Amino acid sequence: MDAPFAQSSTLLSVTSMARIFSVWESISLLTSESRLKTMKYRPTFPERLDCIEDARAHCQAFFAMYNAEHCHSAIAYMTSHSVHYGLATDLRVIRQATLDAAFLANPKRFKNKRPQLPPMPTAVWINLPPE
Repeated sequence: MDAPFAQSSTLLSVTSMARIFSVWESISLLTSESRLKTMKYRPTFPERLDCIEDARAHCQAFFAMYNAEHCHSAIAYMTSHSVHYGLATDLRVIRQATLDAAFLANPKRFKNKRPQLPPMPTAVWINLPPE
């Protein structure tokens, strides 16, 4: 049994390889379902896809938007693109300056407590790569 599966089985108190694969499959299924739900409830989702070419065109546009424009809660409401290409730090400075200006203009709105951005995660994985 390789290390990631062995560690997973220990953490999850699972002894069966079939059960371990089932756990990993469930995690992948959840992330796929999350993306599908995001796609399905976008205003641009078509009522009908008439052919595979239409589906491919829609998915290409959707995933371009999902990576470059969609803010993800798991990465402090940044886009995948901004985090992947190292732009998140500069964006955080801009966002904090905006929050500071809003606080100075109306401190009661924030219960007289300076608002802080949520921390950036140190790592976010769908499937943790092997070490």
